[in-house]
Formats: sequence, structure tokens, C-alpha cells
Amino acid sequence: MKNSLINSLFGQGDLFSSFDEAVDNVIESSFDSYKFRTTIQQEEDCYVIHAQAPGLSKDDIEITLDNGLLQVRGEKTINENMICSIDKNFTLGRDIDGSKISAKVENGLIEIKIEKKARLKTKKIKIT
Repeated sequence: MKNSLINSLFGQGDLFSSFDEAVDNVIESSFDSYKFRTTIQQEEDCYVIHAQAPGLSKDDIEITLDNGLLQVRGEKTINENMICSIDKNFTLGRDIDGSKISAKVENGLIEIKIEKKARLKTKKIKIT
């Protein structure tokens, strides 16, 4: 009777393995829930990337552009057992002006503004 009650409450009656499995699932889902979340908005004259970087300051973050690849990296040591790090790459199109990129960090949010190249307006050519 006692074993059937335990089996119905805890599956196989192994309370500790069920507990360990539940704790492992909570820990794994906690780590999985934090992702380096980003959004990209296209505006008329630029692209704007917003990226979450909680706990990181501008001194902890490095943004580089090389051959159309924008890389955002950051790292901060919280204590001897914990390091917070981010790493994300963005392949940029040909319509951007690589010389006109700006970034700022405020309240754990990175904002990167990438200007588009000026488009040539349609021009009517007079034939002579």
C-alpha cells in the first residue's frame, strides 16, 4: 500500500531522482531563458539594432565592422565563478555606409545605428 501511494505520487517511487530531475530542469531552463536578444528596425535612412546587455557597461562591450560583418561582443566577470558574456554577428548589406555607424549603451540596452548609403534620385537626362 505504501509503495503504491509513493509510485502514484512520484512515478517510480524514487523521490530523490524525481527531485534531482526537477531541479536540473529548472536550472537548465533558467540558463536557456537568457539569450542575447536583439531587434533590428529598418528606417528610411538607417537600420537600428537594439541588443540586451544587462549588467554590461560601454567599457565591457566591443563593436567591430570588418568586410560587412558587424560583431558585438561583451564580457564582464561577476565573480570568480560567473562571467556574463555576449557575442553576436550581423551580416550587413551593400546599402549601408560603414563610415556612419554609431552606438550607445544605456540601462543595459545597446543601440547601434547604421546609416544607409544615400540613394541616387531618379534624374531625367535630356537628350541633345
